[in-house]
Amino acid sequence: MIEINNLTTNQIDEEFLKKVTKGVLKKEGGAKVELSIALIGQGRMRKLNKKYRGKNRVTDVLAFPETKVLLEKFKVGPPPKSSELGRNRNLSQGG
Repeated sequence: MIEINNLTTNQIDEEFLKKVTKGVLKKEGGAKVELSIALIGQGRMRKLNKKYRGKNRVTDVLAFPETKVLLEKFKVGPPPKSSELGRNRNLSQGG
């Protein structure tokens, strides 16, 4: 599954982007993966780059591993059960 989130005011051709992405994934042997792409502006990109990489500048791409890898690396606790989705949780305190 490929999810496209355009958080800018720019028009994009989502179907074209999905088609190109599927082609790249297929060639790389990852045709059955889930991928979420967020298109964001420079201000938000700068904030994310500073928060996650400690670099106070705009970059072209930020990539994050799947949730399971993040849970293990950052030890933020188990993902919420489906019945808990949308509830306010503080993962750093275990629930």
